[in-house]
Amino acid sequence: PYQVDREGQKLDSVFQMGWFDTEPQWALLDDQAVSTWDKILLVRGEVNKAMELARADKSIGASLEAKVVLSLDDAVLLSYLQKLQDAQNGVDELRYLFITSGAELVPMEAFDAQALKYKTSASVEGVGVLKIGVDRADGSKCERCWNYSPLVGTFEDHPTICERCHPLVARPSEIESSTPTSALL
Repeated sequence: PYQVDREGQKLDSVFQMGWFDTEPQWALLDDQAVSTWDKILLVRGEVNKAMELARADKSIGASLEAKVVLSLDDAVLLSYLQKLQDAQNGVDELRYLFITSGAELVPMEAFDAQALKYKTSASVEGVGVLKIGVDRADGSKCERCWNYSPLVGTFEDHPTICERCHPLVARPSEIESSTPTSALL
């Protein structure tokens, strides 16, 4: 039988452990931040609907084959999404929010000029008007992470991987020992 000692208790099963206590800093989101993330999740839901319609139309297959172009009229939300689009840390980028290989914000008035295979719009309560475009992502598929990138094929030592994976594969001994093993998978 499974036995674990947690806070002086012997338990017969891992299922008796219950939930871990949350870290105090996780509860520090103010009401504005919570409201913003609620809106972001609504936008993400609309983007997912648009990708499903594009998928049904055979414009894309998996979501990583897609590039999303988004316009919205909520200035506060647009500002926050712009921060995600501009992120350079390889984690917080807007494309990862939508689980796509590309994501771009464009001004509302410039959306119609975009050459996209699939376009839709939605009016979302609390968010306003969204214009969503879906097209095939630029570049080729990385054989390691499956994201599409124009830089796949540009690395002589590893021509089938993207710019995000290349440093991990090319020089694994130089990766800091503090990097979690899961980041290397």
